[in-house]
Amino acid sequence: MSQSRKAVYPFSVETAMQYFTDADYTRTKYAALGAEDVNLKPVEKSGSTVIVSNERSVPVEVPSFAKKFISPMSKVSQKDTYETSGQGYQGNWRIDMKGAPVVASGKISLMPTADGKGCEHEVSADIDVSVPLVGKKIAAALIGDTLDAIEAELAYNKANIPA
Repeated sequence: MSQSRKAVYPFSVETAMQYFTDADYTRTKYAALGAEDVNLKPVEKSGSTVIVSNERSVPVEVPSFAKKFISPMSKVSQKDTYETSGQGYQGNWRIDMKGAPVVASGKISLMPTADGKGCEHEVSADIDVSVPLVGKKIAAALIGDTLDAIEAELAYNKANIPA
């Protein structure tokens, strides 16, 4: 079951994408949100597509019954793919947890506000855990942590990208 979080920023879509594709901003953002060993890959731009990828270690709230599958500090690989859509971007994101049967993924929308004075950033999330019998239970436990991480990232962007 996909759930989403949204933020309205006081800056343009172009300003948001400038920061979302900036290595220094991305490294600083993830460090501020508790990540370690942030390794950014070069941004890929081809036609109307922009791909932002990184690897990092992130703290994960692991339920006791899932500790044999997931480490409390997990290495993840993230890929955000944006496609131009009108005056904004639509796309997908995916995070693979190294050494664990966990994939977080969802949709991304970055569109101008109706009044043209800012932009709306919406991110949906879903968790897939491929462990027989307890996979759905682990996914249900991890979705809240994932949504909290999305909210923290949206708040960080709002507070740290100048209008």
